[in-house]
Amino acid sequence: MNALEFLNIFAEKKKSEVLNKLSREEKTHLVVDFKKIINDYWNNCHASTNIKLGKAFSSIDEQILHLDNLLSFVDWTKIKYNYDISKTQKSIYQWSIFYCELGHNIGSEKNKTRPVLILQDMRDYLDARTVLIAPITTGSKVQYKHEIKIDTTEKKRISGIIDLSQYKISKSCQIRQYSKG
Repeated sequence: MNALEFLNIFAEKKKSEVLNKLSREEKTHLVVDFKKIINDYWNNCHASTNIKLGKAFSSIDEQILHLDNLLSFVDWTKIKYNYDISKTQKSIYQWSIFYCELGHNIGSEKNKTRPVLILQDMRDYLDARTVLIAPITTGSKVQYKHEIKIDTTEKKRISGIIDLSQYKISKSCQIRQYSKG
């Protein structure tokens, strides 16, 4: 088994089963393979970053916005890599509003820290690694069928559009209690 084959096993339980069947020599080979691939990926990212940093722009404003976007992505990657899982919010309740760091995403996915509505009933999923949420945007006009307008919450602190495009996020994302919206 090589590192990419092992990487494509998605369930942690299955990975443990595979590791239990491997000999010490096979595990050592797997470690070496992982390190080689990680270094190759790192070098590829380094080369791509240098190309993006050297890109020509028609204006200084365009260059600043491009570099801001690149730095935002790098910063988010660093935060995720160094995140302390022990800081995870322990009490997550359905229909509560929490603030969540959604980070730097691609395309039309919601970014940054924003309020989210917890959709999943967590009573049956206390050990789940993910939470089904809907981000709340600051918009005031519903544009799609999967959006719901909220004028104000109980404490009149949040208004906007609940985007029911359904996110499933890791509980380790920086979720913190908003205090019942």
